[in-house]
Amino acid sequence: MNKKIKLIYLLFILTFNFSCVEKKSTEKEVYKSESKKTSETDTLKFTSGIRAVFQDSKGNYWFGSLQEGVAVYNGKSFKYFTVNEGLTDNQIHSIQEDNEGLIWFNTQTGVSSYDGSRITNHTKSSKENYPNVLPNQDNESMTNKWMKSDTDLWFEAGNKAGVYRYDGQRLHYLDFPPQKLLNPYDNLFAVTDISIGKNNRIWFGTYAGVFGYNGSNFTIMNDETLGYDRKIEPLHIRSILEDSKGRL
Repeated sequence: MNKKIKLIYLLFILTFNFSCVEKKSTEKEVYKSESKKTSETDTLKFTSGIRAVFQDSKGNYWFGSLQEGVAVYNGKSFKYFTVNEGLTDNQIHSIQEDNEGLIWFNTQTGVSSYDGSRITNHTKSSKENYPNVLPNQDNESMTNKWMKSDTDLWFEAGNKAGVYRYDGQRLHYLDFPPQKLLNPYDNLFAVTDISIGKNNRIWFGTYAGVFGYNGSNFTIMNDETLGYDRKIEPLHIRSILEDSKGRL
């Protein structure tokens, strides 16, 4: 075999092998792409972090994200809700369910609910949410009388020193009793956590103190009442829980 024939033969072999390798590589990339596309339907896509997890009465799992709204998992796939679907905010603080099966979302800026088909914003400035408001009254600052029942749902109220209460019919905003400002640079009494306790009491944790409410009276604990020196060891509460012995 002369040199010219050998060279042609060698080029043929190299071309054939390269073609096979290229074909295999292409097939592999397509497979990966298809697999990734399929897994997106049953994989949680949040990347900002999970702040709340809740299982409803139907067995569905709800996940509240830090910046991307809510996802619900029915055992097969995830469905997503954001401000585009009606949520008051994409940062979710807590998720609850009422006696009627409505799912409630406490967001950074308000409260929303989901009835299985649509999301309702309950804290927007609208007289349809506050039917007793006078024409010139500021809806967002309206305060109802403090009350309490076993079926109430309670929600943080953003940066305001109070909470929202849902009594099964409507949402009420409730101001905390006025407190002495211990540190002018802190948003002291914005709620950080809510916990149901013993003896018909509910506890509200705030950055600088605790409010306990039994339906008629408040118990208040802060640096001053506990004798803490704010310069050395100030309260900074993120969560609150009462154990079986009544200890906080």
